[in-house]
Amino acid sequence: MEPEEKFIAAFLRPPLYSIEFDRGFGTLYTAVYRPRLGTMELRWPRGTWHLNLYGGPDEVRRIYTPETTTNSITDETPTEAGSPLLTPTSQSAAT
Repeated sequence: MEPEEKFIAAFLRPPLYSIEFDRGFGTLYTAVYRPRLGTMELRWPRGTWHLNLYGGPDEVRRIYTPETTTNSITDETPTEAGSPLLTPTSQSAAT
């Protein structure tokens, strides 16, 4: 893993990434900005959304967050009721 990816990945692990939503303190996403490339990424432990800084998104995403701190967020463990953390929807951003 490259040093840049290691640095970014640290934001997706405790203590920087928090799932204490039931206590009012949960991480919604980590943003990675690359202004020279004109891109950004929104990252979750199980998903990444690549966006253009100069144009709107071509899609809408629905994000599900854990209900309690008893949920763990790993590739092997589903979230509350088996809902994915990051799912594309068929809606357009303009609607």
